[in-house]
Amino acid sequence: MGKKDYKGTILDGRDSFDSWKMDLEDSLLSDDLMSYVTGEATPESSGLSTPGEKSAADIKNISLARMKIRQSIDQIHKNSVNHLIDPRAIYQSLVNRYAASNKARLRQLIRMMYDVSTQTNRTVQEKVDDLKRLRAQINSQDKDIVIHEQLLICFLQMSMDDAFDTTIEILNASTDTLTMEKVQSALESKELELVDVTIKGETAQFAGRRRSARNRKDKGTNRSKTLDSGGDTKEEYLKEAGGCWCCGGMHFKHDCAVWHQTKAGKTWLASEKAKAKVAPEKQGEGKRG
Repeated sequence: MGKKDYKGTILDGRDSFDSWKMDLEDSLLSDDLMSYVTGEATPESSGLSTPGEKSAADIKNISLARMKIRQSIDQIHKNSVNHLIDPRAIYQSLVNRYAASNKARLRQLIRMMYDVSTQTNRTVQEKVDDLKRLRAQINSQDKDIVIHEQLLICFLQMSMDDAFDTTIEILNASTDTLTMEKVQSALESKELELVDVTIKGETAQFAGRRRSARNRKDKGTNRSKTLDSGGDTKEEYLKEAGGCWCCGGMHFKHDCAVWHQTKAGKTWLASEKAKAKVAPEKQGEGKRG
C-alpha cells in the first residue's frame, strides 16, 4: 500500500504510485467508472446522435470519477491538477509524472543495495528483508534489470563480520546450490550462537565482579600472586572471576576457542607474544608424548 495521509495517498515516487494506481482502479471498477478515466470503454454518450453531447448519466459519472481521483491523492497533488477538469487529463497527468522509470531513483536503489553489504551491525533478518525489498523496487523501475539471488547472497555474506568467516567458508565449500533461505538459516544459527556466548560472558563477568568484591571485603585478594601460582590456585582464581570473560569457560581469554574466532583473537594469535606462549606448550606436549 502507498503511504497515506488523512486526505489521500502521498505520491512521492514509483512505489507509492503503483500502490495508488491499483487502489484507484479497484475503486473505479467497483462503480463502473473506469471508462471515464482511462477511455478503455465507450461512455453512454456514444449512443447519442449529436457528437460530443453528453447524457445526464455521463455528466454525473465524469463528476464522480473526478471526485474519486482527487480524493485519492494528497493536498499537494490536488493543487497541482486544479487546472484540469477532465478525469482522463487528471489521471494522465499523474501517470506521466510517476509511471516512467526514474533513472536517478534507479541508481539510488542500486547504491542502497550495495550499502547493505557494509552494514555489519544489523541482524541477518533485517539485511535479508532490505535486499529483497530493494530488488523488488529496482524491478519496478526497470523490468529489464535482473538481479539474481546469488548476487543477494554475495551482498549478505559481505555484510557479516569476521566472526562469521568460518560459517561462510563452509557454505561456499558446499557442492549444493546455495539459496537465500539456506544461507540465511546458517547465518542466523551462528548469530544466535554468538548472542548466547555474549550473554554467558556478560553474566559470568557480572557474577565474577560480585564474588571478587565480596572476597576483597572478607580477606582481600592478591591477583598477581594467584596468577603466578600453580594449577589449583589458577582454577580458584577462574572460579572467583567467573571464568573466561568471552564464553564463561574455565580458562583465560587467550586460551578461548570462541575468542580466537573474533578479529581481536585472530590478531593476537598472529602476534609474537602468542607464538612465544604456544611454543613451550607444544614442547611440553612432546615430552609427555
